[in-house]
Amino acid sequence: MRFLLWGNKLSTPMHRALLLTSALIFAGTSIGYGAPAAETIIQQARAHLGSEDSLRVHSLVKEATLFDPEGNKVAHIQFKAQYPNKRWEYSLNSNGTIETINGTDGLEGYSKRVEVPTQRANVQVLSGRDRAFLFDLTEIDLGFYSAPRKGSVQLEEEAIQQGRACHPLLYTYAGGRKIRYYFDKATAELIAQEILSGIDGKSEMLLVPEGEIQTANIRFPKKFSIYENGKKTGDIEYINIIVNAPFAANEFAFPAL
Repeated sequence: MRFLLWGNKLSTPMHRALLLTSALIFAGTSIGYGAPAAETIIQQARAHLGSEDSLRVHSLVKEATLFDPEGNKVAHIQFKAQYPNKRWEYSLNSNGTIETINGTDGLEGYSKRVEVPTQRANVQVLSGRDRAFLFDLTEIDLGFYSAPRKGSVQLEEEAIQQGRACHPLLYTYAGGRKIRYYFDKATAELIAQEILSGIDGKSEMLLVPEGEIQTANIRFPKKFSIYENGKKTGDIEYINIIVNAPFAANEFAFPAL
């Protein structure tokens, strides 16, 4: 299972799999006669998740397990996000020997690797691009398909995904992250989401949701199957989701170097 993103420090499992999830300013336009506007599709997709009141989320915690194609546990992962751009991500490998943490206090970003048996730690400051990528992820997770605050949404031509007719919407975020969401043409349900390279726009991964978890009157996918180049490379299954969790003032503090 390949998890490299950008070819840099952000190469832990959550950065390939936790792209799961705010202003309504839309740059997309309808394509073809009779096609709905991007704004209409987004409103329908958000309604499928929950009411507008329930989707006004300022913080989120998710905990999940990552599996390989054979169903073996690869890692335990967790992330915390707080509006507008604070983030903390944690990964523990399957044998419990290596912890990886990536985070941002909203100003600077860092990557921390800990050898659990010895508690030997290494902390590095992230580049501006990597920090912006974490900002993008927080906006994605708390936005629930809302258009990027600084970016665009483009409605593309109708496509077939997982055997269903879909409206693809391409989201481009300020930090360079691109995601193509495939929404069912009839119901606006999410059928798949495609992670694209922020450099050349090529497809890196396809995530296909299965099942759901309902919490705080919001419907979240329970599980995503992960595909790369048409081949299944794993699954991510969510264990727990907390909406609008209270965080301590130092929750996202930059660690000592």
